[in-house]
Amino acid sequence: MSLMVMLISVACGFGRVPPEASGVGPPLVQIEREAAFALTMPGARESGSHKGDRFSSIDGQTAAYSLIDFDSSATAADVYAYYDIQLKANGWKPDRVYGLSFLESDGRAWCKPQMYFTVTIADLPALGRRGLPTPAPGQIRFTAGITGVQQRCPG
Repeated sequence: MSLMVMLISVACGFGRVPPEASGVGPPLVQIEREAAFALTMPGARESGSHKGDRFSSIDGQTAAYSLIDFDSSATAADVYAYYDIQLKANGWKPDRVYGLSFLESDGRAWCKPQMYFTVTIADLPALGRRGLPTPAPGQIRFTAGITGVQQRCPG
């Protein structure tokens, strides 16, 4: 009997954790209000975006994130230098990159309490092998954005 009541409660949304109290780090709206989120390297063209709000599930807590893909004729070193100068000026501290996906060849990271800003360079051959769109010849694709985190910024 109690199992049936629990299943009905879950199906009807009873006991659901409100979004402002679930997940890890700040909510998506707060991430997108962060001044650093508005940074766009001069000459870069937006080519896509990925975002999701934080939530809790049976698998655990998930952080909010908002990332933007850009195509640019700049070098990776120029991209990193631009974001390093801008982010440090806004109070972000350099951090280590915690893991690159199989579609990324390199990356840099900065942090603030409960937020992690990453800039990663796409592995263009990996994109092509998977049939994903690639930038025009002579350009790179990079992704810049913020993910919520639970820990404080080191140091």
